[in-house]
Amino acid sequence: MNITIFGLGIVGSSVYNVFLKKYKKILTFTVNNKYNCLLYKNFINYKILYFINNLFIELIGSIKISIELFLNSIKYKNNIITANKELISKYYIFLNFIFKINNLKIYYEASVCGCMPIILNLKNFYFKDKLKYYFTITNGTTNYILSNIYKISFLNLIKKSIKKGYSEKKYFNDILGFDSNYKNSIILSFFFNNYVFHFLFYLESIYGINEIFVKLNYEKKYLSYCYLINNYCVLGINIFLIKNIFFIKTKNAFNSFIINLKYSNKNFFLSKGAGSLESSSSVISNIYNFFKKKYFNNSSCFNKQKILKKYFNCFNILLVLYKKYNIFYYFFVLKLKIIKYYFCNNVIIKLKKIFLKKNIILLYFFNKYIFYIYKLL
Repeated sequence: MNITIFGLGIVGSSVYNVFLKKYKKILTFTVNNKYNCLLYKNFINYKILYFINNLFIELIGSIKISIELFLNSIKYKNNIITANKELISKYYIFLNFIFKINNLKIYYEASVCGCMPIILNLKNFYFKDKLKYYFTITNGTTNYILSNIYKISFLNLIKKSIKKGYSEKKYFNDILGFDSNYKNSIILSFFFNNYVFHFLFYLESIYGINEIFVKLNYEKKYLSYCYLINNYCVLGINIFLIKNIFFIKTKNAFNSFIINLKYSNKNFFLSKGAGSLESSSSVISNIYNFFKKKYFNNSSCFNKQKILKKYFNCFNILLVLYKKYNIFYYFFVLKLKIIKYYFCNNVIIKLKKIFLKKNIILLYFFNKYIFYIYKLL
């Protein structure tokens, strides 16, 4: 079976480079090879690539080309993996129906939350559960802008996000909120098993934020939410001033997802949402799901890598010692800081994992004494 990648942009180039080491014969379609991928066979005309029983990976982004690609893939009985959130959200019923009739498979995990497996969890774990509410950050670009807006100006943050690969040059969908709008319509359509139109959401954008809003001593987050009250559903995508620790800790290009269900109660997800490798990882997982590769444990013992037996080598540690005069001499030589004295003549020291040799030397001198080690994370 041939694998064909359509579009070698930020995501497509990373998918191709990951597969180049294992599966070299990949057919590609791109007009401009911006990221200088070592191409096996590249075609400028994508109509030549319509083979029978082929796997298409559509990473172009524009709807005009991708609709034609989807229809021709159904005609020639080709399975498809896509990251086109706009196409999936607008034609969700049509695509699922027509692919199911023709006994074909369509995967769109990469179109939702980067490397966060939301669709996979909804499909395998939460498909019989009842939703109460969910709050989520589905766009890594807007989260990166809002978490750094008090340091850098709005336009400079957009330029930085493009350089780092968090957003594309056509960044209007991210800033105006259409990107997260499409993603949430896919999530709810999949969860309710009914088509939820993307224009049902109350939508705000982060474009044109006031200086007074920036200076407020609250964390600003661009949240999407769905709240079920009796038979009513509240849908929206808004800017919030946050006090929740879970959302405060999701900074830069990270995505987070809090979902409350009837039987499973609260579940939390956190992963990086924007970036080339993050989005490509979900595409690659869809490819492995398509081929249904089964992994088994090796019969041999695990002896290829050396395991560190001393747990204090890998972490920052707190060391509690009995106080004596010769102890302070070693503190002075090794330049270790004493954190606190206890009343029972004990001393507590914080040792960093960077100074590994110092830790080993110190513990070598104190092997006759009674001491306690506590790991810090």
